[in-house]
Amino acid sequence: MSEKNKKQKITFKPSGLSYMADTGMTIFEIANKLDIAIRSECGGKGFCGKCKVLAEPDSNLSPVSEAELNLIGSEEIAKGFRLACQKQI
Repeated sequence: MSEKNKKQKITFKPSGLSYMADTGMTIFEIANKLDIAIRSECGGKGFCGKCKVLAEPDSNLSPVSEAELNLIGSEEIAKGFRLACQKQI
């Protein structure tokens, strides 16, 4: 299976709902597929910073985006917080 078609299991807590997601999907997109509400005033475009989630392990996610640095800062990123609309698996 090529990297582009690779799937990863993502589990949302505390609900325990899981989804086998295609590489490149954002946490926000996956949550929407599972009808899990994640607050977002900008509709997942990376402008509001309201979709902040704790992502573990962070090593399975795309690199930190400039929007994340601007909206949540490096201290929270170091603790594992990311923007659901920006983080691809």
